[in-house]
Amino acid sequence: MKEVATGYRLPSFKKVNILDCMDAYYDNYTKGDKRMIKAAIKRFKDFIALEYPLRKSRITAEQFDKAMMEKFVKYLQSISKGEGALTHYKRFKKIIKYLVEEDYLRKNPCLNVICKADEEALKKDIKY
Repeated sequence: MKEVATGYRLPSFKKVNILDCMDAYYDNYTKGDKRMIKAAIKRFKDFIALEYPLRKSRITAEQFDKAMMEKFVKYLQSISKGEGALTHYKRFKKIIKYLVEEDYLRKNPCLNVICKADEEALKKDIKY
């Protein structure tokens, strides 16, 4: 007798282009920081084109790992001043959290990957 498979099945991770999922997230995003979400996605795409030129238009869930996120943080810190890297990374983590919740990624590759603000940069003067 043949066994019948039942239950929840995760989507096929090999076929999903995560960059397309990020773009779809941006298209449906309605909060006030939408411009920053777009900038975070652009920074990630620029990073991919620089570090992984053969993958620049297609990244699968299996290719997302902690090592890639650590390289991305270093890239952000190298091109940003002040709190720019931290701001972009926070928005990027928001996108990743959504991808995990929607089962595009099995686990969050950003866990325990920390981005620190540049303490040497000048702080903005805020007048009260």
